[in-house]
Amino acid sequence: MLGQVARGGAGRAAGEVQRGRLQALQAGALPRRLLRREQRPLARAQAVQQHVHECLRAERVQAVHEASMQLHAALDAFARLGRHLG
Repeated sequence: MLGQVARGGAGRAAGEVQRGRLQALQAGALPRRLLRREQRPLARAQAVQQHVHECLRAERVQAVHEASMQLHAALDAFARLGRHLG
């Protein structure tokens, strides 16, 4: 009978240790889950920001190209005027 009581006590103690480990694991998992949830919006925000930067860059390239074309057109006009006057 003494052996049964000892085993029962050891079983309860082992169960408490296991519950303690489980709680510790769950407690550690909670911050990881929260961190993952925080990282998702950050990743989405970075993707949106990258898209915005790409669009702005494309607009800048287009504006520079148009300005270049206008400059060439003006230079051509002056060249034609010079030929007519000269």
